[in-house]
Amino acid sequence: MPTGKWHLFISEREWSVATKFHSCSRADTDAEDVNAALRQLDGQRLVAVARRGGGSDWVLEFDLGGVLRIGAPTPPASDEDIAQ
Repeated sequence: MPTGKWHLFISEREWSVATKFHSCSRADTDAEDVNAALRQLDGQRLVAVARRGGGSDWVLEFDLGGVLRIGAPTPPASDEDIAQ
């Protein structure tokens, strides 16, 4: 099985990270919180990848319990939604 460092770039998708001590999502604006959660994934081994939600969502599971969820983007609010 291949090993080593890897990088993942996620663009225009919803995402969330959950680890034993931290969690964050695309909606989080505090870079410190996001970095803390991502640091918890550093060094964990990817053990499972599953497609969910009719193929538009992905879940990546890591050996120490970390989970990265990647999903379809949330549609932008329409003018009607904003007015309500």
